[in-house]
Amino acid sequence: MFSEGCLKGANVTVTTLLVQPPSPLRSQVIRILSERGHILQVFSDPEKVLDNWPDAQCALLMLDMTAFGERGLQLCKTIRRRKDGNWVIIVAVFVQFQEMEIGDAIRNGADDYLTHQDEKDWELRLAVIENRVQDRLMHRRIMHDLMRTEIQFREVLETAPDAIIGVDQHGIIRLLNERVVSMTGYARAELIGQPIELLIPESLRQRHIEQRTRLIANPAPRALGQAIHLEWQRKDGRTIPVDICLGYFREEDQLYVIAAVRDVSEQRQLEMQLRNAKETAERALSQMQQDLQLAAQVQRSLLPDHAAKVPGLEWAWEYAPSSQLGGDGLNVFQLDHRHWGLYLLDVSGHGVAAALLSVSLARLFSSLPNQFLKWTVSVNQDTPPAIIPPVEVAKRVNHWFMANPSIDHFFSMIYAIYDTQTRKLRYVSAGHPGLVQLLASGQLHVGSSTGPIVGLMDNPEFVEEEIDIAIGDRIVFYSDGVTEAFNPRDEVYGLPRFLHMLQEQRKVPLAKCLNAVLTDVRQWSALHLHDDVSLLAIEGQ
Repeated sequence: MFSEGCLKGANVTVTTLLVQPPSPLRSQVIRILSERGHILQVFSDPEKVLDNWPDAQCALLMLDMTAFGERGLQLCKTIRRRKDGNWVIIVAVFVQFQEMEIGDAIRNGADDYLTHQDEKDWELRLAVIENRVQDRLMHRRIMHDLMRTEIQFREVLETAPDAIIGVDQHGIIRLLNERVVSMTGYARAELIGQPIELLIPESLRQRHIEQRTRLIANPAPRALGQAIHLEWQRKDGRTIPVDICLGYFREEDQLYVIAAVRDVSEQRQLEMQLRNAKETAERALSQMQQDLQLAAQVQRSLLPDHAAKVPGLEWAWEYAPSSQLGGDGLNVFQLDHRHWGLYLLDVSGHGVAAALLSVSLARLFSSLPNQFLKWTVSVNQDTPPAIIPPVEVAKRVNHWFMANPSIDHFFSMIYAIYDTQTRKLRYVSAGHPGLVQLLASGQLHVGSSTGPIVGLMDNPEFVEEEIDIAIGDRIVFYSDGVTEAFNPRDEVYGLPRFLHMLQEQRKVPLAKCLNAVLTDVRQWSALHLHDDVSLLAIEGQ
């Protein structure tokens, strides 16, 4: 039911509980914690934790506050009211940083928090949290040992890794170990018999007296990590940040307070470094998001202009990147007075690198003058240059790719040239899904690739196909993000469903047909596309 295991690099056993509903992130959290040496017991319901409370000395409890909300807060409060509740480290987990919700969790008993946005910093954050777990467990055992016998008490007192100091109910120092001497700079004789406020900065002494009086009147153990911004003042006047664990025992009619004091200067520095690293990362993330937005605007500006009119053709397109930047590209552009170029390409991979390559290819395929994909060189001055055929375009692009070893991606494409006088479409499909041809007669033909993917081999062979486009015929280019989209049950959208949608929308205008296909793919994918979806279609007029 509950598991006990040792954290990496530690020799103190700790019970580790994870309270989180099933979600895609849960397996990732379990993996991270397991790699750090945690042996976990996982719960999907907060109430189950209290029903199965462990007998172990201490627990690290990670609680998904975003999922459980008020139930999570109630669990924190209930644990803190337990006799052994103050020894539990409670870490509240949130999807993103929400100051108000995090504040509520801390006020109701959480010791620390993590957010999914900070996942890259979890290793560092977990190191701090695990140190606190070890501290609590060690100090609970120390406090238990201190109350056994005088001999054991003295042994623990001098061998404890932290400063141990004992005061009576009037706040007078009665015992201490050597670590107190080294931390404060006072000799043992200078501290025994003195008020504990001797070690408190003058500006905090009155408040400390009030707090000490309340604690003596109502003794309650306090584990490490429960106090905030405590300080000790050394003999030389310097102050050091400390954390204090409190325990109590009675001898005859006297109440004694035992404090285990930890110098947390190094931890404060680590926390400051973590805060600085987080702020730096947040600034970098903000800048990156701005850059991505600008890059996305540039990418959108390279998509086709709906205002372009192709004689004898109606055309439409749809484009939906799976993330802010996509790796697909498409366009329709004029080559000369009778020829128009069309292409749809799909760069391997995702993210910034794929998007940058897609933009570069869009520039390469553009119809600007002197582009090396547009014209062949004339044989003589009397012979005008001719349009480069699709198969030659594929060869030239592949040569350009292979001549640039720094490009570690490849891409598939379908490139076509439409002749407005002959109404013929010549095309090459390089490792790309073949075009779909819906004839006005109702017949349907599905093409196939006519060559390999661009960028994988030297001197590949490409084959050019040619089709006539009669009035009412529809030709559809598409990326594999359409047919390979999958739903939450890992079922692919598939070519049959795609063809059915095209036939079902055969009588509606071309733009509405493509929009209906894209909507259907989105719904199939539960609005979470895993690959870019691109559609480009033409219809004879």
